[in-house]
Amino acid sequence: MAYVQHAPLESRAAVAEWTDGKLTVWTGTQSPFGYHGELARTFHLANDQVRVVVPDFGSGFGGKHTGEAAVEAARLALAAKRPVSLRWTRQEEFTWAYFRPAAVIDVEASLDGQAVTTWHFVNINSGASASETPYRIAKARSRFVSSQPPLRQGSYRALAATANNFAREGFMDELAVAAGADPLEFRLAHLEHPRLRAVLEAAAARFRWRERVPDKRPDVGIGLACGTEKGSYVAACAEVAVDRAQGRIGRAPGCARSSSAGRF
Repeated sequence: MAYVQHAPLESRAAVAEWTDGKLTVWTGTQSPFGYHGELARTFHLANDQVRVVVPDFGSGFGGKHTGEAAVEAARLALAAKRPVSLRWTRQEEFTWAYFRPAAVIDVEASLDGQAVTTWHFVNINSGASASETPYRIAKARSRFVSSQPPLRQGSYRALAATANNFAREGFMDELAVAAGADPLEFRLAHLEHPRLRAVLEAAAARFRWRERVPDKRPDVGIGLACGTEKGSYVAACAEVAVDRAQGRIGRAPGCARSSSAGRF
């Protein structure tokens, strides 16, 4: 899984003003108390000498937890001895802001007929969220290995759950092929959790999975996946077509492209 920039709706911005040795910063942040502490530590100020004001701002997607722009604006205001308004360009946002962690995910499993008997899942760097498999497997182990990444990284919406769900569900498809089983039936055979089963079955029914599986067409594929994290349950189906003449991925003519269902 590659590094991903958060690309918040608004790039980082801040207005800083010093008055009688006290600092006030107006900025968009998902962590106002974190920014407050960062500013106090940077300028060696007491807590009552720093004020952080958070106006309405666009979504940060987990990308506005550290106060680089706020600190930068405060430094400039201190040097200029007047209020300073600072706004990062989109290029600066993509260069200096932290990224969603990259990950290397290794998965191993063994099959006895159509039953998964062992499962070993390792996430390197991005985190342990949703790394435990929801499927019934006799011997299953999941673990997270930390690392020293070359790029700055930080919180991202759903944390590591996006990467871990993607890796697990992709490998479940590979196992279904190796077992000669339908991907939906293969999952259901290993899935005991009633809520996740219900969500997966609801998505498959809305997508008409069982009717579409026999409908084999060149350059058209279908897929499905499900997962759970922090009390949420979600499943999705998708149909993808490859246009070889245009060299691009597109939508199969006359067909709905995707369907999903969730319970929270």
